[in-house]
Amino acid sequence: MPKAYRGLQARDYNGLPQAIAEVAANIPATDPPAIILADHFAWGTPLAMIHGQNVLNGERIWQSETLCSQGFDALSRIHATGRPILFFTSTEAGHSVYPTPHGEFTLLYDSGTVVIQQVLHRPEFTDFKSVAKPKRFRLYRWSPPNP
Repeated sequence: MPKAYRGLQARDYNGLPQAIAEVAANIPATDPPAIILADHFAWGTPLAMIHGQNVLNGERIWQSETLCSQGFDALSRIHATGRPILFFTSTEAGHSVYPTPHGEFTLLYDSGTVVIQQVLHRPEFTDFKSVAKPKRFRLYRWSPPNP
């Protein structure tokens, strides 16, 4: 029974729901609603599915300078329609994870360091092991560069 009890206590991404809820609470209500570019799907998916936000996965954009440039061009076109663009980041690098600076970023929210526990799933493990994953969630309002 002790192992079963430890299994019930072992939760993947323990602390993530609270952290994402805090980010969602700091998203300004706008009309039309903002488009949010998340630096990783693991954070963007709950923001979209649980909190009803319009989220795009920004992973492909920051992984390549060419895709970054194309992505920011697309975001500029969306912004021109009146939709605010927000960036949701999870690393110490913040919006600097995107390889080329495009436009201006205004910080709206900073979680500080949040430690999330991730359960390690491997066939050779006979117990429930987890690892602490420090994250720093930030939300930025983005404005494209002036033409």
